[in-house]
Amino acid sequence: KADGTGKAYAAGGEISLSEDITLYAQWKAKEYTVTFNANGGLGTMDKQKFVYGTESVLTKNAFTRTGYTFAGWSYTEEGAAVFEDGQKIAGILEGNDITLYAVWEIGSYKVTFDANGGTGIMEAVTGKGLSFVTLTENAFTKENAVFLGWSLSPDGEVVYEDGAKIVLESNMTLYAVWKNDGGTTPPVDDGSKDEGCNCSSMALGDSL
Repeated sequence: KADGTGKAYAAGGEISLSEDITLYAQWKAKEYTVTFNANGGLGTMDKQKFVYGTESVLTKNAFTRTGYTFAGWSYTEEGAAVFEDGQKIAGILEGNDITLYAVWEIGSYKVTFDANGGTGIMEAVTGKGLSFVTLTENAFTKENAVFLGWSLSPDGEVVYEDGAKIVLESNMTLYAVWKNDGGTTPPVDDGSKDEGCNCSSMALGDSL
């Protein structure tokens, strides 16, 4: 019957007819597999199974690519994105197994400066991924300390000199590295020493 009830016959099977009969095709949604290709990126993603016509969510992208941001999925290596990250779909093409390729775009990244115990204000530097940017000259100060350069962590070693050119690969924060100068303060002249008198060489009772 049209609703799937009644006697079923296998495709290509033999039947014995004693009267006219109408057979109704019975359909089952196709199951298919999506394979994810990093397309120049790094990482791994498991294949994902779908049932055509049943809404499911594409696995969130787990690939990465230095200097790039993920823009979606394409049917080809050079194609434009046709699916967003984590998009809901009810079917791809005709429900056949397919490979989706990651689409990458050059990212725009920012370098933020941290005074790391000093004082002052410095604006962030922005630029495109994998391009050179010049670090702004240090504008921070710290009492009784001299600036040595920039580190990737608050307690790290100097990795970039002041005003260095660097290649942007991601957002980053640079921390000022300081060296204590000892806080040396010149002695105060209280007038007790007469520069015209070499008092250390005078004996008691000598006359000026």
